[in-house]
Amino acid sequence: MADRSEIRKDLMRRWFAVAISVGFATTLVQMKWLNDARPPHGDEIQQIFRLFVALTAVICSWDGYFFSIETKPLNSMPRFILDFCLVMIYMVLLYTSKLPYYWLFLHATSFAIYIAWDVLSIQEFRGSYTASGKDSAIKIYSSGFQGISGFYTGPAITVCWAIYFWGLFSIEFFGGYYNAFALAPAAFLGLLLYRRDKMRASDSRASGKPERPVWRSLLTAMMLLALCYAASVLLSCLFS
Repeated sequence: MADRSEIRKDLMRRWFAVAISVGFATTLVQMKWLNDARPPHGDEIQQIFRLFVALTAVICSWDGYFFSIETKPLNSMPRFILDFCLVMIYMVLLYTSKLPYYWLFLHATSFAIYIAWDVLSIQEFRGSYTASGKDSAIKIYSSGFQGISGFYTGPAITVCWAIYFWGLFSIEFFGGYYNAFALAPAAFLGLLLYRRDKMRASDSRASGKPERPVWRSLLTAMMLLALCYAASVLLSCLFS
């Protein structure tokens, strides 16, 4: 009899591929500067920045996601539905890179889905997050922020960088700063640092070494947010 989790994993692998082919490839061939055989300029360069960051998000998610479900297979329907919705968001993110108004909202929303996925995974695979296998989700998160031995810091890391991306969205939405020359590099760096922290946490847990307290990552995220806000204000003044 076929393993249900393997069937779902196979569908998700194909769904990721569809998201990239439809979202990225379709957007690329529709770029006017490519069809006109000329260099991009102005808003077109900003679209390239946003598309590149969106593609980075998809690739990093692919890598982290399939690594995660090797140890936490897709047995439950709620996690499977969340995964399907997440990839759909990625497809929209790639396809709408020419629109500057809600791309950071989509990035932030993807991190909200990551958190929901972690909460469901903790309920289903508690032993993967705490040595005792009995601690509550709140205890797992709080211990992760402090870097207490015996607790996996992955869920706390996700919360940390979710705060960062919602902060970037707030700079854009409430400040009215839509310039991708400041926001896109900040989003790109956030994605790389998030993936680095998750890989470090997984490697430390596998080797039995102490995990890095997540509050340090949160401090780094807050400093990056401050720099991004300053750069957004500066660019707004220069191009106003």
